[in-house]
Amino acid sequence: MNKKICLLGLIGLVATAQAADDVDGAQRGGVGSTPTLSSVLGKRDGMTVTQVVAPMPVAAVLPEFARYVADSTGDQLPLFGAAYFSQAPSTFAPLQNMNVPDDYVIGAGDDLQIRGWGMVDIDLVSKVDRTGAIYIPRVGNVSVAGVKFKDLQGYLKKSISKIFTNFELSVSLAQTRAIQVFVTGFARQPGSYQLSSLSSVVNALFAVGGPAPEGSMRRVEIKRGGKTVATFDLYAFIAEGTKAGDVALQDGDIIHIPAMGNLVAIAGLVKQPAIYETLPNESVATLIRRAGGVQPVAETSRLQIEVVDKGWLKPLENTPDYAGLNGLIQATAKLPLRQGGVYRLSSVDATALRANSSQHYVKVDGEVVNPGVYKLGKGETLRELLSRIGGVSDDAYLYGMVFTRPSIRDQQQKALAEAVDRFEKESEATAASKLAATSLSENALSIQAELERNRKRAQSMRKVQAIGRVALEFSSYKLKLKDVPDLPLENGDAVYVPRQPGTVNVFGAVNNATAFMFKENRRVSDYVELAGGAGRNADPDEVYVLRADGTAVSRSGLGWFSSVNGYKIFPGDSIIVPEAIERGVSTTQSLKEWTSILYQFGLGAAGLKVLKD
Repeated sequence: MNKKICLLGLIGLVATAQAADDVDGAQRGGVGSTPTLSSVLGKRDGMTVTQVVAPMPVAAVLPEFARYVADSTGDQLPLFGAAYFSQAPSTFAPLQNMNVPDDYVIGAGDDLQIRGWGMVDIDLVSKVDRTGAIYIPRVGNVSVAGVKFKDLQGYLKKSISKIFTNFELSVSLAQTRAIQVFVTGFARQPGSYQLSSLSSVVNALFAVGGPAPEGSMRRVEIKRGGKTVATFDLYAFIAEGTKAGDVALQDGDIIHIPAMGNLVAIAGLVKQPAIYETLPNESVATLIRRAGGVQPVAETSRLQIEVVDKGWLKPLENTPDYAGLNGLIQATAKLPLRQGGVYRLSSVDATALRANSSQHYVKVDGEVVNPGVYKLGKGETLRELLSRIGGVSDDAYLYGMVFTRPSIRDQQQKALAEAVDRFEKESEATAASKLAATSLSENALSIQAELERNRKRAQSMRKVQAIGRVALEFSSYKLKLKDVPDLPLENGDAVYVPRQPGTVNVFGAVNNATAFMFKENRRVSDYVELAGGAGRNADPDEVYVLRADGTAVSRSGLGWFSSVNGYKIFPGDSIIVPEAIERGVSTTQSLKEWTSILYQFGLGAAGLKVLKD
């Protein structure tokens, strides 16, 4: 009967979250990682605080500040306004069908539709030439460049009246001229663009797909003749519909997008939790208003604004509890935003935010009916808590549930540090022994090079951070709430229930390491074959499987003469095909043994990468 390797007594380290990432797939806007949601409430220096505990890793594609925010709050917050340009066109279509504003100035290249009746019979479309004039039969050239559209009909009628009388005239703009503008700085698609002369700054920003991730949305500059003629704030446009600074563009204008300015983040009971770019002199009150104010559930609550300070979430100085949003806005109107500040709006009326040493809390998120922070009942278990909060959604993947515990995290980190210490000592001792036994300089150089590689490997291993995942050891991936174990909960535990994925990953020494569609009854050998088979440097005897439930399966767990090739794979599982390692050049603790240790800690593919690098 197949056995599972429990990850070192309910242990799972940071790279197990990598396997859990694949369980989650492209959930939450395509970010391929499982968000961390673990925090511990308590007291420090007589002040109510929320400790920010070690998070699960955030996808490497996120900016560093977004990673810091996720680490601090447990929430992956979007950059406000970025989604506005997510469907921006790759090319810009001139706006020919829009109404021509009265102050539009006629220029070379515009096509004018002119109709006259009475003593004259005129029906023509005339293009304004480079001299700024149009030609009207029997009248001649009429200079129109610089005339505003609202004055154009009267202006032409007056010119034609010099020759004809008793007639009526109508003039419209058949087609606007094209203008060339330049987009510079941190734009998604900088360059030179041909736009309609009716275009404004907003139109041009859509043409270039908006600012790049590192570009400013608050200080878009319009330069004309070497001077900045306007500055446009996209936030005011997106959030308030204000178009101040959205000037009509002229030929040769430069739209410059400078680098993004200061960033802050706000989470909690605001209507739009996000990361926001700020301008100098903006206050905490400005940030709260920008985030839409408070959610309806907190409108009658006593509110408090908190800020991350040295890893702890503390009430912001000089902001006591206030009844309702208006009181909090008044209190924070002159309080400047901290550079890189991470804020959270909370309700002091909520039991979960009045923590003390006798109260225990667990955070639940993901595909559950009612995510949030919950006070634990005496002896309450994981299954009981999930039932009490309404259960899970139809898309929930209980097999891939990520359950983390701070005390387990600390044990994991200590155990890993001890393992690295042993590796370093054995590496040094082995190298010293070899050097004492050889007299050849070539051998000595080889031994020194090997020792240096092991030292760098140990340094890499010390950077690995534990997450404290508890492997729940399910026997099937098709689970109901009743199948969740009655695991007693502790203060600070965190539960994340992902959406069911549709893929299986194959990592390591294969010809095509990638994700493959999950199909029922496929086994390890089937997925390895889909990956093009094991590579030349593969060690097929050491293939192992990282389960989405936090466990691992290897040959040693199945028996000496067994193989994992026939092992049945579930959605979100990862198959690791390690590279063969020469034992003749390894230290007492061989790299292959390190591989075994790493996947037992839940490091899996990330551990292999550390060793390889």
